[in-house]
Amino acid sequence: MLIEKYIQEKSHLVDKRLKELIPLNPGSLQKELFEAANYSLHSGGKRLRPILVFAALETFHEDPNVALDIACAIEMIHTYSLIHDDLPCMDNDDMRRNKPSLHKAFSEWIALLTGDYLLTYSFEVIANSHLSDAKKVKIISVIAHKIGAFGLIGGQYVDLSSENEKADWNKLEFMHINKTASLFSACLECSAIIADRNESEIRSLQNFGKNLGFAYQIVDDILDYETNDEEKATAVSILGFEEAKLKAEELFEKALSSLSTLPLSTDLLKNLANMLIKRKS
Repeated sequence: MLIEKYIQEKSHLVDKRLKELIPLNPGSLQKELFEAANYSLHSGGKRLRPILVFAALETFHEDPNVALDIACAIEMIHTYSLIHDDLPCMDNDDMRRNKPSLHKAFSEWIALLTGDYLLTYSFEVIANSHLSDAKKVKIISVIAHKIGAFGLIGGQYVDLSSENEKADWNKLEFMHINKTASLFSACLECSAIIADRNESEIRSLQNFGKNLGFAYQIVDDILDYETNDEEKATAVSILGFEEAKLKAEELFEKALSSLSTLPLSTDLLKNLANMLIKRKS
């Protein structure tokens, strides 16, 4: 199956399920909260993180549909992080995916509460999934760690606290690994938990996700450099354009190398990684 077709089919499944999980509820007093959540959830995201969940499960010859709610919960968490990133007190971005950011389309307080809602509801969705209790507990633990002070939130803290400092590669590496790669790794680890894989296989997927997510963010930096004059710390501003491209390629090769230890065909994950790193937009 062509990877583009695979992504399209899985994205459609996620879109449909997200609309079921968060209906508009026009008669409710908090209807605007649901409207805001749907505005951000259905604003043209690529659904990369849910697709990583599905692709890893299919690599282990498991039915990806068993993880649909887990994948949707992770997409809610990703969306929450973008909503909060855009707030005036954070990155202060007025646009997201060629649309007004949520705090511009609605209001700042609604954006704040919508992010909070998506984060808290994501764990309810996981808890109510059809997986065993033991697997749900493991998944909740993994995700909570990956998005906390030692993951996404920690990366955002370093990002914001370093705004007025000279660009530094070590800090940029920390930010990219924690703000982006940590959730990539979480997706893959959750699939391994669902598929009852061993610790060695879980570590291989963690390393794949870490290096792929880091490379993905550097490619973002490269693409932003080619289309945007905004001055901020990026892989390009620190390493230079050509060195940044070489670094992304190095991390991509490391990601693929991590898959070589798995005792199964990893062509789906390799094709997905190739598409993410070789993309032009």
